[in-house]
Amino acid sequence: MIMARTPQVAQITTGWEPAVPVLAVDYHQAAARRANLSRQDIATSLLTAEGGIPVGTFYEGVHRNTIYLKCTAADGSRIDNSENVPVFPMLPNVNALLDDELVGSLQTGTLDKGDIIRRLAQT
Repeated sequence: MIMARTPQVAQITTGWEPAVPVLAVDYHQAAARRANLSRQDIATSLLTAEGGIPVGTFYEGVHRNTIYLKCTAADGSRIDNSENVPVFPMLPNVNALLDDELVGSLQTGTLDKGDIIRRLAQT
């Protein structure tokens, strides 16, 4: 590098952008698959614990306010340690529900839409 060989130049750096805090997640793909979690599920869970996900707006007169979906501790306080953030899948694991009895009930028509929704909500 030319600048490094020039004695008149001091404090050579290549990182000109301001430092930005970064959260690095150690994603173990095999364990995530067993738990039915994707990278997006983990990112969404972390986002709900850190700043929240904007899900809507409401107006007080002319003032616009954003509604955030946040994940908090049991007492309502902010989760301080990102290692303790609960991670949840966005979709239920339907493979765990597909047993022979359920498939048979679907084929014969003895199971209605409400029953399926209740089973999915329990997972």
